[in-house]
Amino acid sequence: LFAELELTDPQHDLMEALELRHATENDMLQAQLAAANRNLASLMEAESAYSDDIDRAIEEFHKAMLEYQKTSVRHLYEMRDILKPEQQEIFDRHVAETLREFAN
Repeated sequence: LFAELELTDPQHDLMEALELRHATENDMLQAQLAAANRNLASLMEAESAYSDDIDRAIEEFHKAMLEYQKTSVRHLYEMRDILKPEQQEIFDRHVAETLREFAN
């Protein structure tokens, strides 16, 4: 995608800085997701029926997933802000196509 956008050197540098910051956030959020999933797995192993604890564990997992998705979408808009209008059109098309692929 970056090659298709024909980024300038300053744009490339800004994108790399955003990617580094986002990678750190992603690592933290993925760790939260993994911990929530492990907690749910442990509860399901220990509980013989659906319980309030399992319900809370599911909610915690979804809360972590929601934050992960919000962070990812915010990151896309931060990247978009670096681009010129003609680059934004290419970027927007790519993002929309990618999201549609995951919807199928």
